[in-house]
This record gives sequence, structure tokens and C-alpha cells, in this order.
Amino acid sequence: MEEKLDANGQNSLQEFDLKRKVCFIFVAGFVLRVFLFWIAYDVLPTHSIRSDALGYHHHALAFLETGSFEKNGLPMIFRTPVFPLFLAAIYKISGPSVQAAVFAQILLSMGSAVLMYLIGKRYIETRFHPLLAVLLVFEPASLGMVFNLYSETLFVFCLVATTYFFVRWIDSQSVFGWIFLSGLFMGITILCRPIAQFLTFLFILWLVMQKGIRWMVIKPIAVFIVGCVLVVAPWVIRTYIVAGIPTISIAGKYNLYYNVAAGTLIKAEGLGHDEARTRLVELYEKRIKEENIQSQAEQVQLYSRLAKEIIFMHPLAFMRSTVSGFCITAFGGARVHYDFIAPRIAGQGTNFFSAMIYPSRNLQLQFPPLIMVFVILDLLFIFLLYTGMFYGVYRAWDAKQYDILIFLAIALYFIVLASAPMGYSRYRVPSMPYIVMTACYGWCCLRIPRRIS
Repeated sequence: MEEKLDANGQNSLQEFDLKRKVCFIFVAGFVLRVFLFWIAYDVLPTHSIRSDALGYHHHALAFLETGSFEKNGLPMIFRTPVFPLFLAAIYKISGPSVQAAVFAQILLSMGSAVLMYLIGKRYIETRFHPLLAVLLVFEPASLGMVFNLYSETLFVFCLVATTYFFVRWIDSQSVFGWIFLSGLFMGITILCRPIAQFLTFLFILWLVMQKGIRWMVIKPIAVFIVGCVLVVAPWVIRTYIVAGIPTISIAGKYNLYYNVAAGTLIKAEGLGHDEARTRLVELYEKRIKEENIQSQAEQVQLYSRLAKEIIFMHPLAFMRSTVSGFCITAFGGARVHYDFIAPRIAGQGTNFFSAMIYPSRNLQLQFPPLIMVFVILDLLFIFLLYTGMFYGVYRAWDAKQYDILIFLAIALYFIVLASAPMGYSRYRVPSMPYIVMTACYGWCCLRIPRRIS
């Protein structure tokens, strides 16, 4: 009896020690983000609002001014509402402060890491929980993206929350509130970035894998879809009313033309990026006049038609562009993720740490010392994660642990299908929590004997 009590006491101490280590890791991750926030504080207003972030920023300000998603009298149909609403809520509290929005993203990134850690505890051996926490908190691509006002950080939080509530339903199966919450967050995820709409089929497949192909699976599928539709349907109806287009966003067709078709032209004819874009603009305007296209719906469809013409005209160039884009998405972008540390304008970032990091204020400086540290760290993480991921997939298949394979499918969806033709390294960020999960499962399995058939 005494030996049993001693064993229970020792287990409790080990569990307490494990929890203390994990808490320390999460606190250290938050402190690192705040430290980088302090370093880059002066630079954030010019660094964080660029490219797509500029559009989100303007739509958030317009919403605060007008109370609607319109700009210069035109309805917003290119962007979806969730991220502009998120920025508008921050700006309502703090004023149009980029720093406040970035700090809110720091909190979201920590929330994503915590939720993914709670998911991972279900699949990964207890002694590997600190490793999971380290990989989630210090993964460089996600860490760097926090300091850009792109939708990725909020999108990852919503997607991970969708997964978390789904896994909670797997654990209970009788509490349909969890699957309904998962559906609601899937809807929010879709309205954050429309590319997530096709992930609904993957989650439905996951449901079928849990219940099997029988009548019992219909109810959770219906609950999940209802939760998703309740969020997405009002926006689709609104877009149809204001623009005559029953769609979530036209961004997919626009990107197909000005990114995917442009990349195909670059590979096919050796054009520069700006030259390819200019030619596509001229072609689009020419076809608008030739076909006398008046309605906005037909103009949107024209993007898709012209892109398909170019892709079918140069299939090999499209394949080369896709492979190149895949490599950039899967392996590149470390410097892009961390260039917020490098002031672009003389006199910015004048605090002590910025001056210490930059012995030279040369504006042409491309790889200051701290950025090189992050580049090396990013490449090291990529090597460790992808190695563990491939082994984790092998062991998950061997052990019939199909949930891990679903995590892999989510990761590959973003890297291969959603972003490879465009080659944006920031599109890797939504995949990273799921790659971390699969990789950690793989590293964990190195210590577990392989199942013998």
C-alpha cells in the first residue's frame, strides 16, 4: 500500500514538473514576441501595412467611418469581412494603431499555440509534450508573420480552433455542441480566407472516418454544415445583393489571373513580373471592350476564362511555375518573414536594441546579423519538421492513426493546392501547426517500437 502511494506521489510530482516546463516554454515564447515587438515598434507602421495588408487596413478604416463594407461608394467583394472586422475592432479601441493590431496578433499566435498543444496532448506521448510546446511556440515562419497585418495569424487561430472543437467532439461524441462550434469556426475561417471553403470536405471525411459510413454519421455532418452555413450564408447573400455575384469573394479568380497566369507567362516567355502583369492588364481591358462586357459578374468571370486560356496554352510553363512556387512556399521566405527587424527608412527603429542590431544604417543592408540568425533558425526548423513529418506519416499509417494523416492532408492542402501555383512563402504559415503536430508525432515514434504485423 505504501509503495502504491509512493508511486502515485512520484507520478504527481513528475506531472507537476512537466506542467511547469510547458508553462515556462509558453511564457518564454510570449516574452520573445514582446521583445521583438519592442525592437520593431517604430518600424511597424511602415512595415506591417503593405501589399494585401494595405487593403485590409483601408477596409477596416472605411468600416469604422461608414458602418458598411464599402469604399468610395463601391461594395467590397474582393476581400472577405473577418480580418477587416478584426482590425476595425482593434482600431475602435485604440485608434488606428498598427502597433495595437500587431500586439493583438501576438495574443492570437499564443492562443493558436496553446490550442494546438491541447490537441497534440491527445496523440503524443506525455514526455514529448515539452518538445511539442517548443516547436509550436518558436516555429519561425509563424512567429515572424505575427508582425505583418496579413490575415494569416487570425486565419491560423480560427482554423486551429475549428480543429480543437472537432477533436473535443471526437472525445465526447455525444455532445453535439462541440461539432456545432467547430462548424461555426469553420465558417469564420472561410470568411477570413476563402480558400478554406474546400477544407469542409476534409473535415466531413474526418467525421466519416470516426463514425464509419452509416446513418449515425449524418447527424454530426448536418450539425457541422449548419454551423458553417450560418456564418457564411449571410455574406454570400449580401454579395449577391450588392454585386449580383453569389460568391464569398472574387479573390480566387483574380489571383488565378494575376498570379497563376502571370507566373505561367513568366516561365513561358521569360518575362519579368511587372511586364507579365502589364500584359495581362492590357489583355483584360482589350477583351472587356471587344466583348462589350458591362456587368460586374461577367467581368469577374473573365478573369477565370483568360487565366484558363493562358494555362492551357502553356501547360509545361504552368507546371514549371507550380513546382517553383511549391519550393518557395515549402522552403523559402525566412528573410521576408523577419525583415520587420530591418528599418527601411533612415531614422526609424532608433531604440537601443535596433542600434545594437544594426552596426550600419545602410539602407541597402539586406541581411543584418539578427535576420541571418532567423534565416538559419528557419532552415533548421524546416529540416527538423519535414524529416519528422515524413517519418510521422509512415508510422501513423502503420499504426492506423488516421487523425495524424488528416493533419498532414490539411498541411499539404495549403502548401500544394492553395499556394504552390502562386509561390508565396507566407501561405506556408497555416500549414505549420499541422506540420509541427505530424513531425512531433514522428519524433515521438522514434522511441516507440514499430508495430509488427
